[in-house]
Amino acid sequence: MQFISIDINGIYQGMVDGTPGDVPGSWLSPSGVRISQLGPPPTDEPGKWRDDGADWVEVTEEDIRATKIAEIHTALDDIDRHSVRPLRAIIKGVGTDEDTNRLAALEQEAEDLRVELAGLVSEPETTDPPSETEETEATA
Repeated sequence: MQFISIDINGIYQGMVDGTPGDVPGSWLSPSGVRISQLGPPPTDEPGKWRDDGADWVEVTEEDIRATKIAEIHTALDDIDRHSVRPLRAIIKGVGTDEDTNRLAALEQEAEDLRVELAGLVSEPETTDPPSETEETEATA
């Protein structure tokens, strides 16, 4: 049996094989895979469809942007977790050059991801307060 795999944002990733369960006729989805409860998408094109909870809808640019942002946040969390051991060794005074180099490489990777993230996250528009001239014209 196959299951419909989706990512964290509900975007169709393809079909994945299940494993027979202990109960005859039952199937288990692969560990760590998000499964859609909808039927198959209109076409078998990974990345084109999104499960919105009720139906398959075509993926928009905003969906793609949201997926990339989520992937970057996950990668930054992974970098934080991988930084703990070398940082702990350095703080304790038993760190090696390898620990320092590893930490520097992780920080460079994190900086690159933060730059990419900044390009994806739109800043809220700010409006300047009206000038005295504009206020006077508006009330006249």
